[in-house]
Amino acid sequence: MLKHFHGATYIERVHHLILNENSPQDSKQQCATDAVSYLQDIGFTKSPYWDILVSTSGMHNVKECEEQAVGEALAIQKAIAHKYTEAISTLEALNVSPLKYYEYLEKIVRLLVLAKNYKGLEELDYRLNALPANYDSMRPEEIQALRRLKLIICSSFYLRGGYFSCCKSFFKLLDSDADVLRILSEEQPDPFITNGEVILMITISTILAIPFDNYDDFLHLQHLEEHKQIFSRLIDCLKLLINTSFGRFLDLWNEEFDKQCKQSMFLSQRWSSAKYMMRCKIYFFYLRISNKVEISYLSRTLHIEVELIEREIEHLIKSAHLNFELNGDLVTYSPKHYLQDVAPRLKKNQELLEKKLEVRRLRNQQLKDVVQEMIVKNNEQRVEKDSTTNESLIYHASRYRSSTDNMDLDEINDISDPESGTFEIGN
Repeated sequence: MLKHFHGATYIERVHHLILNENSPQDSKQQCATDAVSYLQDIGFTKSPYWDILVSTSGMHNVKECEEQAVGEALAIQKAIAHKYTEAISTLEALNVSPLKYYEYLEKIVRLLVLAKNYKGLEELDYRLNALPANYDSMRPEEIQALRRLKLIICSSFYLRGGYFSCCKSFFKLLDSDADVLRILSEEQPDPFITNGEVILMITISTILAIPFDNYDDFLHLQHLEEHKQIFSRLIDCLKLLINTSFGRFLDLWNEEFDKQCKQSMFLSQRWSSAKYMMRCKIYFFYLRISNKVEISYLSRTLHIEVELIEREIEHLIKSAHLNFELNGDLVTYSPKHYLQDVAPRLKKNQELLEKKLEVRRLRNQQLKDVVQEMIVKNNEQRVEKDSTTNESLIYHASRYRSSTDNMDLDEINDISDPESGTFEIGN
């Protein structure tokens, strides 16, 4: 079932299948057994998922192993152990032939996606765009590798919730290299993100990113008309949305799309937010064309539970600051004067300013207290110093007076010694 995948990608996909509630139990057990055997075959069982793989497989007394590896085999082991940074460093340390540069770079891109290092992907994408490749001087394998890694970079925008960027980067790539569609129509020998997953990511991103008013223009793009087979699902969805067949569209969206997205370890990462955004987009369409709409009507038309619609429309009105009110079953347009919200906002701003001023006042008062304390302490030290100096002077003066008062005759003779050259003896 998943045996055409390899390395960390294979183990991650098996783990996702095991956690998927909709996967049959026998499929989980078989895939887990195959994954355990695969890890033993490559001599490395130090995966964070080892315990769950063994328990799901039903195997007992399974031998663990950790064989020493070098080069690319070591990078695979590091990736399986979720040590993506070390895996990338291992690949970067390899001596790579210039003739296989993009094949090597594709492996780096895969690790960046698994590590969710989107900043690294952005930097790599910038480098690729700054130095356009010369296809005429490249090996066919290198050209295919370059196209695959560019598609992976496009898909990474979906993985981070950048639906518009995903749509834009793909069709921009299509404009510069129309042959990239060959990759999406050929079977990959060592797949990472499958062709079906890439196409579904582009389909979902396009539906979410393009405004309702532009669906018809987008439907007639040359690329879509020339490659109807690849974009068949996108074309079907756009036609339903253009004809405002929202119920039929959401049935397709919530059944076929939902099943495929939940089965994919990549698509499932953003599928919940994509579904929510699409529902809000349809709610907004109804609010835009009418002054009032019934929740019960939307529930019947869109095949969505009443409680969910109420919650989401209320959140939409608040978050987007729409001039609508929710009263029971009815959502009505509520025109507001352009100054109506000024007073509450001014009051809120006043409260914020007062809080900031109070904080500033307290800090100033603390600073004044510190300075005052320093002045007082400085004065006390000065007074103490002056007092000590005066006492010292008095002490020395008293000692001097005491010594002069007690001076005897011998001391005077010593001073006026006739042998001293200081005095001159008269006749």
